[in-house]
Amino acid sequence: MFENILHQKRTVGVLSHDIQSGTLPNSILITGGIHSGKLTAALELVRTLSCSQPDAPWSCGCSSCRQHRLLDSPYLLLTGSRYFADEIRAGAHMLRNRDSLPLRFLFYRNVKKLIRRFDPVLWQDDASKLNKAEKLIEKLEELAAPVHPENGAGEGSVEVPDPDALESLVDEIVKLLPADGVNVDMIRRANYWAHTADTSRIKAVIIENAHEMNDAARNAFLKTLEEPPSSVYFILLSDRPGALIPTIRSRLRQYSLAPRGRSEYQDIISRIYRAEHPGDYSSLQSFFIDCAKGGLEARKHQIELMFTILDAEPSRAIRARDELAEILGSDRSELRRLVILCLDELKEAGVHTSRVHALQRRLEEIHFSSEIYNIPVASALEHGYI
Repeated sequence: MFENILHQKRTVGVLSHDIQSGTLPNSILITGGIHSGKLTAALELVRTLSCSQPDAPWSCGCSSCRQHRLLDSPYLLLTGSRYFADEIRAGAHMLRNRDSLPLRFLFYRNVKKLIRRFDPVLWQDDASKLNKAEKLIEKLEELAAPVHPENGAGEGSVEVPDPDALESLVDEIVKLLPADGVNVDMIRRANYWAHTADTSRIKAVIIENAHEMNDAARNAFLKTLEEPPSSVYFILLSDRPGALIPTIRSRLRQYSLAPRGRSEYQDIISRIYRAEHPGDYSSLQSFFIDCAKGGLEARKHQIELMFTILDAEPSRAIRARDELAEILGSDRSELRRLVILCLDELKEAGVHTSRVHALQRRLEEIHFSSEIYNIPVASALEHGYI
């Protein structure tokens, strides 16, 4: 079990012990920074709990493991925001460079992480939006079908989707997701599903970026935690656990993933994405940027716009705000990653002046207003110069 969780030996050891000793709780919080492997750990945890073999090897051939490896299990609900476009495009990019079964598997799972957000169980109260999403998802499934890891095609023989066309379609689908990642109706539907659908099977509800839930969703989830069914696991993921309300956190057992260093990220980029020059990247974020449309140049331009917002005279700052808001759209997760990149730029400069500290405070204000108060991206950017 947990063979696919790299460079998290301590946390993997704790999870394995709790599973084998029967002390794993049904309500769990997995924390760690962006790209620390929180969802991978959660998915592997659910597969392990559902496996018919005691040691739950990754290569297990039982029907449950096969379904969980392909994210096809009907006993799993996935919700919450994620950097879908980044990882789907990166997977397609690497497949076009080198077709292999491991890369097909990686790409297909990344696509399924998005598709599973539109499980009908979660959207019964919004049929019109679900119908619109299903039409787009059908197109996405058609693009991904040749790359299905079990279609029997030999390596180098499949037609890999065009990354640009893929990203455009993914962006359309993502726009249909709730701005808060998960809304109150989804929480209620997940709770109903947990208490009714085949209670004899191990089931799991995974909520990414759980700290983004609004007040109504938080309150509904709190009620869910009061009497969780014994066969259902609620797994919350967050890189900002302090933003979760104390009454929810107190009902969860926390498992923390450690920060990874440069060499560990390079090992992941080499082993998982099969990149030819992993040493060129300092993190998964820099790798994703390089695979993105426009690559590093596009991201550098966004960083320049952000610093113009923070440090230019008002008229220039407002123009930069308008341009950056148009680029980012309504995607708060993109804003979060850009803020982190800008903070990293300031840290790497190694300068500790009052001006640098002021810039850091303004970046944190942008981040805080977007993440805590759910202020739209364009309005959050105004905190850089107000």
